[in-house]
Amino acid sequence: MVVRVTQPVPVPVAWKRSDPGSFKLNVDGSTQSGIHSGVGGLIRDSAGQLLHTFSSHYGNNSNVAAELFAIRDGLELCLYNGFLCIIIELDSLLACNLMHGQVRPL
Repeated sequence: MVVRVTQPVPVPVAWKRSDPGSFKLNVDGSTQSGIHSGVGGLIRDSAGQLLHTFSSHYGNNSNVAAELFAIRDGLELCLYNGFLCIIIELDSLLACNLMHGQVRPL
């Protein structure tokens, strides 16, 4: 068997503006040792202008729970401010699939 080792290829990552009249909610949540979980995020308008930021501590939770708390907190802030056309960006495929009903929690 021949194993070939290749070098990683850098992929440029950039934030992209949303359509006019919409807002982007970027969120993240994480847990350290299952004891300390924190969430945070930000909301920008279609011009990229920073409108709001938020962060919270949630205690003992899983990573996916922290991601879901971040989504909930961000959506509550959007709705409170009257932002109704919202694009959510996050880095958790499991949280995204849970929101879309593509997987079911245990």
